[in-house]
Amino acid sequence: MQSFDFKKIIDQKEILYLKDVYYDYTKNDFVKNTVSNEYFSRKHLIYERANSKIAEIFNKLNFSANQINQLNNKNDKLTLSTSYFQMYYPGAFNVLHKDNISKDGVTIVTLLDIADDIIGGDPFIFLEGKEVANNNSIDTGQRIYGFSFAYEDCNIPFSAPQTIGTSMIYLSDLEHGVSYLYQGYRLVLVTWFDCK
Repeated sequence: MQSFDFKKIIDQKEILYLKDVYYDYTKNDFVKNTVSNEYFSRKHLIYERANSKIAEIFNKLNFSANQINQLNNKNDKLTLSTSYFQMYYPGAFNVLHKDNISKDGVTIVTLLDIADDIIGGDPFIFLEGKEVANNNSIDTGQRIYGFSFAYEDCNIPFSAPQTIGTSMIYLSDLEHGVSYLYQGYRLVLVTWFDCK
């Protein structure tokens, strides 16, 4: 079982197009500003009004969501449930949580833009120790500062890469969050896929 993956799903031209849609959202009737404050901004994409470029991007993301679902022996067909842009500013973070979609859903978070001088704002996930133990050839006990423990029974933090265009794909019941953003900004496209 693999509860997460990282890959490039959409190409550079599509990344640039999505950034334009976000930064110039008032020109598009399929983008709705839903939340804005000093720490973050969220703009929802209304799929029913989206143009063919957006629909093509969502189809690529949907294909990847269904791939990870099949890897986890879940054969239900997933469809787009919700999508939005999320801009993080200094002071923003996202606490450890699970997404509020069905237990069989998949979330894809694609990094669209990031400040060159960013400090913090790292996406992270918590892996079950038994998943790490099954995917590594190292001994199931770890020795740190003289203490030994079996990590099959632990949740292990994993910091995700922050490269523009990389999508983090994970099952909706995987615990995840974003660390405190001290400096810079980070723009992502969040898409939730669910069984209808």
